[in-house]
Amino acid sequence: MTTPRRIPFEPANAPIANSPVMTPTDLPPWRTRIRRWLRFGGLALVTLVSVILLYVSAGFGLAWIPLNTGFRPDPEGIEIAVIDNGVHTDLALPLTNSYQNWWELLSPDDFPTDVSGYRYVAFGWGNRQFYLETPTWADVRVTTVAKASIGLGGSTLRADLLYELPPPSPQCRRFRISRDQYARLSQAIRDTMKLSEDGRATPIRGAHYIDSDAFYEATGRYHLLNTCNVWTGRILKDAGIRVGLWTPFPGGVLTQLAEGTNEATHHTD
Repeated sequence: MTTPRRIPFEPANAPIANSPVMTPTDLPPWRTRIRRWLRFGGLALVTLVSVILLYVSAGFGLAWIPLNTGFRPDPEGIEIAVIDNGVHTDLALPLTNSYQNWWELLSPDDFPTDVSGYRYVAFGWGNRQFYLETPTWADVRVTTVAKASIGLGGSTLRADLLYELPPPSPQCRRFRISRDQYARLSQAIRDTMKLSEDGRATPIRGAHYIDSDAFYEATGRYHLLNTCNVWTGRILKDAGIRVGLWTPFPGGVLTQLAEGTNEATHHTD
């Protein structure tokens, strides 16, 4: 009787004897490069999203931590306003009063229009290139935003003349501050201006959004940690006015002003 011959069992996916086995190191160079790019691209995307989420969380979270918690509007004080256009905040002050005459620093010749009749001036600070090259949101360019975000370029201060303060609303906080607070607030704005030899703000000739505004050379450098709204918050903080710890977004500025504001009395400054 013949003994049956044993045939060794091999799995269906076992490599054929003497056949080459493809390993990652044996991939064609172009496939290796693609895999490496995809890996780096995925890591960069995750890092970018994480940084954005951290920035936004910090911006909203720190804005809820109040500074100058003892601040209360002064019913007999000087009325000012913080105005929010959805992205940017301005500080609106009396154009002239017995404590500060802004015409000592600004000039009527800086504005294309006749300045008679205007009673208030709204100041806003920001990146020079972004401010001057984006008069409307349709003019925004990715490169301009990117350069401003990392601190490239100088800064500018915009002065916008107003006949009256905007009415109180969620986008406009109106309140009165003491003479001392107003003096400190005005000084902080003056410190933002690059003054000429004769002690006046230095206008950027031909730069206007509308006939009633003008741009001036300013100090400081705009970047993601020092935005236009951070500037507004810092000016308010230095004047002793309630504001969030860090305010990169306009909501962070107005949030701490919600209580006790928009109750201005009729009082002549």
